[in-house]
Amino acid sequence: MLDGQLLHGAHGATGEVSRMPFPWGENESPRRAGLEHYLGSEALLERCAAAWPASAGPPPRDAKALFEAAARGDVHARRMVDRHAQDIGRLAVGVLSVLDPGLIVLGGGVGQNQLVLPEVQRVLRSLAWDTEVTVGALGDRATVLGAVHLAISRALNRLA
Repeated sequence: MLDGQLLHGAHGATGEVSRMPFPWGENESPRRAGLEHYLGSEALLERCAAAWPASAGPPPRDAKALFEAAARGDVHARRMVDRHAQDIGRLAVGVLSVLDPGLIVLGGGVGQNQLVLPEVQRVLRSLAWDTEVTVGALGDRATVLGAVHLAISRALNRLA
């Protein structure tokens, strides 16, 4: 949003910051929309399974189980959630550096979980400046409601 108006961009992808290529490293080749993959639940669970200590039993089978374990106080699950939140926070710092928004709204199945919010805020304060961060209030409906809004707006614009 800019001055109360929803920005669309040339391809309708304004704000899709996780679509950036990733990883970035001397010995790595970035892939298209690599950050979206890296920050998604599938890759999170892959990292979780790789880092999960055998003594802690089997790793969580899905993101919901991981976040539930973290909320219950499981140290290993909380470590994985915090690490993931730090990565989200680093991406948010990139957004701050380019756009300097007054508000960042985290979305997606993993990003909108309240457990990520404190660590994202901590990363922002440590690497940039204090900016309001919240999780989206629309939950799983955000994409559908956004698509409906865009369709209605475009239809009204064509009629006018």
